[in-house]
Amino acid sequence: MTGMSKVRAGRLARGDHKPPIGAPHDGWVRADAVITCNAYHARLRLWQLLSDSTAGCADEEGLDFELAVGPRRNSSLRKRVVARLSNPRPQGPSFVYDLHWAPIGTFAAGYPKLEARLAITPIDETSCLLTLAGAYRPPLGPIGHVADDAALHRLAESTAKAITSRLAALAASRVVADHASN
Repeated sequence: MTGMSKVRAGRLARGDHKPPIGAPHDGWVRADAVITCNAYHARLRLWQLLSDSTAGCADEEGLDFELAVGPRRNSSLRKRVVARLSNPRPQGPSFVYDLHWAPIGTFAAGYPKLEARLAITPIDETSCLLTLAGAYRPPLGPIGHVADDAALHRLAESTAKAITSRLAALAASRVVADHASN
């Protein structure tokens, strides 16, 4: 397992988003968004969307792509990241992906890396839930941990909500466009 302990991976797969007692000081985020299509189509559309729109590179283990992340679409705090999304695997009724990202470009060292799980879980025949749950290590060592405790964790939570909502909306709109053309 790449960089994530089996204990932490199990907690994330179950949806837990609090660190175990005695864990290294990582920040934890969780965000959910409803996709207005069934889980099967959402899984296909999410993969297609990320590989098409970002010139992603897929192999037998997953997909590498670049993405702009941040708390809001027009925020000066947005940052480009290089991301890796594993192939989905069934886990109960859900399809679960490993998602890892690292900032790139100018001032990349001032932004956190993310190790997360992205899950698509059916709600009913016409909708599903997209969940992002993961850990990030605040950048800049002890100073970053203090800043995270004081305020930056809210920025991380806002970023998780923004990216989850954005992916859900894009996957749903892509499905609507496909149905409209048929």
